[in-house]
Amino acid sequence: MAVPPTATTSLMERLVGASTQGLVVTEALGHTIVYVNPAFEQLTGYASAEALGQTKSSLLAVSTDSNSSWVAVDRAIQEKRACRRVALMKRRDGSQLHADIDLFPLLGTSGTPTHWVTSFVDATQRVELEEALVRSESQHRLLAETIRDLVTVHRPGTGQFLYVSPSARSILGYEPGELIGTSFFDHVHAENQAHARRVFLGHSEGRPESSFILRMRRKDGAYLWAETMSTTRLDPHGEVEIVSTTRDISRRKEAEATLTAMHGLLSSVYEAVPLGLCLLDNRSYVQLCNRAFSGLFGAEPAELAGRPVSTTLPLAEIALATGRPNTLHSFEAHRRNGSTFPAELTVTPVKFTEETWRLLTLHDLTERRRIEARLREARQLESLGTLAGGIAHDFNNLLTIILGYAGLLQGSVHDTAALDRAAHAIIEAGRRGADVVKQLQLFANQHDVEFMVTDLQALIEDTIERTCADWPANVHVSCVYGVSDTLVSIDPAQVALGLRHLLQNACDAMPEGGTVTVRTTETMTPSVHGGEIATCLQVTIEDSGRGMDATTRARIFEPFFAKDKGPAVRGLGLAVVYGIMRAHRGHIEVDSAPGQGTRVHLSFPRATQSEPSTQGNTSELVPPTATRAPHRRVLVVEDEVDIGRLWENIFEAEGIPMVWARDGEEALRLFAAHRDEIGLLFTDIGLPGIDGWQVAQRIRAEVPTLPLLLVSGAFKPGDRAQSDLAPPAICLPKPFPPSDVLAKVRALLPTAP
Repeated sequence: MAVPPTATTSLMERLVGASTQGLVVTEALGHTIVYVNPAFEQLTGYASAEALGQTKSSLLAVSTDSNSSWVAVDRAIQEKRACRRVALMKRRDGSQLHADIDLFPLLGTSGTPTHWVTSFVDATQRVELEEALVRSESQHRLLAETIRDLVTVHRPGTGQFLYVSPSARSILGYEPGELIGTSFFDHVHAENQAHARRVFLGHSEGRPESSFILRMRRKDGAYLWAETMSTTRLDPHGEVEIVSTTRDISRRKEAEATLTAMHGLLSSVYEAVPLGLCLLDNRSYVQLCNRAFSGLFGAEPAELAGRPVSTTLPLAEIALATGRPNTLHSFEAHRRNGSTFPAELTVTPVKFTEETWRLLTLHDLTERRRIEARLREARQLESLGTLAGGIAHDFNNLLTIILGYAGLLQGSVHDTAALDRAAHAIIEAGRRGADVVKQLQLFANQHDVEFMVTDLQALIEDTIERTCADWPANVHVSCVYGVSDTLVSIDPAQVALGLRHLLQNACDAMPEGGTVTVRTTETMTPSVHGGEIATCLQVTIEDSGRGMDATTRARIFEPFFAKDKGPAVRGLGLAVVYGIMRAHRGHIEVDSAPGQGTRVHLSFPRATQSEPSTQGNTSELVPPTATRAPHRRVLVVEDEVDIGRLWENIFEAEGIPMVWARDGEEALRLFAAHRDEIGLLFTDIGLPGIDGWQVAQRIRAEVPTLPLLLVSGAFKPGDRAQSDLAPPAICLPKPFPPSDVLAKVRALLPTAP
């Protein structure tokens, strides 16, 4: 029975409304939307009222001009034909989706379309999967075609190649087509074939993956080391295939072999090196140490590994060395038996994974210290030998002069002129000997420095005038004064002596002629009394002579080491200058090289406000003459018999009464017996038993104003200040001519003839 039209219409509306596909009905002429179902509203987010009266392209198309799918849909409507496309469309909220679009016309009675029906199905997920599949296939193909590793597909049982990537050319030397159909095992070294077959057989029995290393033969017959990683898969027919990636690891194997050999070498060196090596982790635990390190503490390496390093080395010493990486740190290390040894520690940071470990290098310095001590002893003996030889040489010359002229005196009793010449030569030789002794005292810092504020520039000019007057005509002196204030607190006699030595050395260094340049500059130099910086007046004496090599420079301050010294420079050479500068709290530096001349820099500290402008000889003040009684005797204290008799003869010839004591005890007895007669104490300092200082102090305790004449061949710096003897007192260093003694005696004892 036929269904009424109204019932059919109602049924169709229910079917369209219940459909899960979005449906849109548009009129044929204007293409405007006249109906949308609920599925369309849900799919696009547009309500029916918003969609009615619009075209599908204006409502849904992302860009009609650029989207060929929507252009194709519009063209199909114009051509009055059905169309099916996948197009990108937009929702009401602006988001986009891929949709399957199915367009078909509703025909009227005349066969002409009256409306167009378009169904929409969300195909976004399917399109994305298809695109991902296309990309994956493209990437895999690109990877297989461009990767350096060899990608192959083959059967597990026979190893037959089903696919070979182009990298077969670079790895095996074959074109891919040459390997298709051949067996993988045919290209494997005979020693590795059995293993390769077992691995591939495991894939056919269910093993999903495998990895092994083997040797493969190239087309040219050479073998290479290869690493093959294989994966099992099923082909479209359900048969098992093996996909393998083979990489040439020949260089890696060579590197591993080299690394293994190097590791063995380093391990041998690590154990053979005589230095103690220890690796600490960030907790200060011993991770590794060599036998040299453990042996320093009487242990085996295994005993120390895994234990805190504090069981062998103090953490404080390690911390000090860590604060100065790669710097030597010396300290006393302790062994297990309680003994100690001098050690030298170096800490080097080592980056290990994400942590910083420390490598300790420990060296036992016992043997080095022993060798250094022997070397110092040998050098001291060598210097002492040089000193003794130089003294012997100079004094042999002096004794030859004295003995020779003394012999002439014996045969020239009636020749007054000959007597005078011989006596003069003997006196001059004695003075030269005294000069050598004074130089030794200066070098040994055994001579008092009489500081006084002196114009150093004036002293330099005076020394140059006295020293350089007889120089050869081809040796020139140039002075460059760069300091206006040249006042310093020095002993002018000692400094003049040092300048004279340096000037004469400079002249002797230029036998073919040249220029000696004397400069003054101001400089900053570390103080000898501490780390502070002191302002110094620097005097530089430079010559254009031959210069010195490193060996000579290292020994220039040794006594009597002066090379080719001229007749004007006698004795210890630069050792005297060194002693003078040390006594003045100054510095001396020498810069020289062969063919580049020599530059000697003398740095004198500036006088501080606390220093007196002059240090007068207040100990030599003499009381007024009126306080002394006339015709007093001189108490001479001398343990050397010949010298005592000499003073007896001299004082007797001069009419000065004296009494002679041969030691300190006798002097005190004689003074007690002749107290009222003694007007002057003339004593040597170096006496056996009670020395001269003690004699003077005891006598002064009884007679505080008694004049003193103290003599010694070895006055030490500060002796007079430490003796605490008030004026009148004179200290006279030996040797000296009798005339100097008589002058001092007459000054202290004015009533003497």
